[in-house]
Amino acid sequence: MTKSSKMIATTCGLLNIFLITRQSNWNFLFGFLNAAAFFFLFHHKKIYADMGLHFCYMAFQVYGFYQWRLGGTLHQGVHVKYANVRDFSMALAVMALLAGTLVYILSHYTDSTRIGLDATSSAICLVAQWMMSKKWIQNWWLWLIADVIAITLYLYKGLYLTSGLYTVYIIMCCIGLYQWHRKWHLATAP
Repeated sequence: MTKSSKMIATTCGLLNIFLITRQSNWNFLFGFLNAAAFFFLFHHKKIYADMGLHFCYMAFQVYGFYQWRLGGTLHQGVHVKYANVRDFSMALAVMALLAGTLVYILSHYTDSTRIGLDATSSAICLVAQWMMSKKWIQNWWLWLIADVIAITLYLYKGLYLTSGLYTVYIIMCCIGLYQWHRKWHLATAP
């Protein structure tokens, strides 16, 4: 992947997160482009769980767009809310199962060089992406954790521009968390 391709992926990633914090449906277009570019980058760098993760992100962009536009019980789109304890607990259980499965697959079937970081960050991101598609506010906390893990992995792999992008993602996650919580609070205030 050329330097200009990395810049395009980085720009699309920044636009994607910015638009998510604003709850704009345009985020899905930039999310798809970002995921496609990083899919090829991670294949080249042999970070296979992240490569597969970005393939899933492409599918999640379609799913998320549908949820935001036509999801919910009245098919008028989903609204920002906190996941209830049962749903959030189930999401965490799925995340643990995914991480364990990815560790097994990566250790037995690939030449991945950072299996634990790769698998853990990928599992967290998959669940966070699904939660974001449902507009569950807790998705931002998972993204913060995943971003810290990803930065560690990308620095190790020499992906400094990508590490910088994920550092900006941390800042944008804090903004998104604040904005989504504020919107939820205003919508539920008596």
